[in-house]
Amino acid sequence: MISSPASKTYVAFGAVIIWFSILLQFYVSLQQANFHLIETLKLFLSFFTVTTNILLGFCLLSLWLVKEKNLGVFFSKPSTLTALTVYILVVGLIYNVLLRGLLHPTGWARIADELLHVASPLIFFRFLDFLC
Repeated sequence: MISSPASKTYVAFGAVIIWFSILLQFYVSLQQANFHLIETLKLFLSFFTVTTNILLGFCLLSLWLVKEKNLGVFFSKPSTLTALTVYILVVGLIYNVLLRGLLHPTGWARIADELLHVASPLIFFRFLDFLC
């Protein structure tokens, strides 16, 4: 599965990028909500993009750090990987085909937006190549 140094490095890189994008989007959302933590958390976690990216982040992180433990075994199951693939495919397609252009984020919000909707799906699909 993930045994070569290149695949381990890629999984680590992917986990770091995905978690960075989630944390960046949370910080941007927190700023926009005048740092109201509870309101930001409720809204933030209600987005399919965010919850999907959190699942991808846990998947790559667990396969990188604890692949032999229960969490790593769960995220290496074909059924789990298939579900995550469908989820991130929906995120990428719906956003880039239907929603892109409705909002025009700038600065860090734009970076977080692109990371969550474009980079994250591409990172995960490339990760799947390592499994084949």
